[in-house]
Amino acid sequence: MVFLPICGCHINPAVTVGAVVLGKEPFDIIFFYIPVQYLGAMLGYGLIFALVPNFEPYDETFFSNKICMLHVRPEMNVFNVFVWEAVGTWILVWLVCSLMDKRNEDKTSTVALRVGVGITALVLGLV
Repeated sequence: MVFLPICGCHINPAVTVGAVVLGKEPFDIIFFYIPVQYLGAMLGYGLIFALVPNFEPYDETFFSNKICMLHVRPEMNVFNVFVWEAVGTWILVWLVCSLMDKRNEDKTSTVALRVGVGITALVLGLV
């Protein structure tokens, strides 16, 4: 929420696309926001390398339990994972875009709490 006054707090490219589709943001921001969002993700991953000693991001198997690696349950296949990611992304975009709704303009004091609880519920629900 720190970046809300600067950039609308679009830290996820899906949220940016959702805001553009809903007409909350102009189309041309996509060409700036999305590359910067990916750059921020890469810098964050690089920061993990710098701060975590003996960091090993992967191992020999696809089923990894390391930092920044997807741990897929053995009973799930790639299609299941794709569907869960799509559903989770849709819920995230729905949550953030609902906060952009005109009916919620006067309810800004709890935005950070609502986003935090929503993302926590989303992550715990998809585990």
